[in-house]
Amino acid sequence: MPSLKDAFLTHPDTGPCDIDVEKAVKAFTVKTFISKYDGEYTLVKTTHKRNVVLKARISSEHAEALIERLALVESKDPVFAKASTFRHPDFKISMNNYTRKKPGE
Repeated sequence: MPSLKDAFLTHPDTGPCDIDVEKAVKAFTVKTFISKYDGEYTLVKTTHKRNVVLKARISSEHAEALIERLALVESKDPVFAKASTFRHPDFKISMNNYTRKKPGE
């Protein structure tokens, strides 16, 4: 299986990166998502502990192609009206990392 890093064709200092959509489709996992804010798309890959491994702006054409090909599910942000996230349909939020400890534990 190809790495998501292999899908990137260009890495400009400013502006969106060029990607190979076919390679990105093959490398997309449940830990990968597309973030949209105010018309700009960002491709993000995280680890199992939700640490960001890769984060890069991509063009709206590439983002829309990935969203369509992978049938990603959009979730709107309740705080930011212009923000949404597109995730893999099999993505499930795990609450294990969000448990609070009582003082003294």
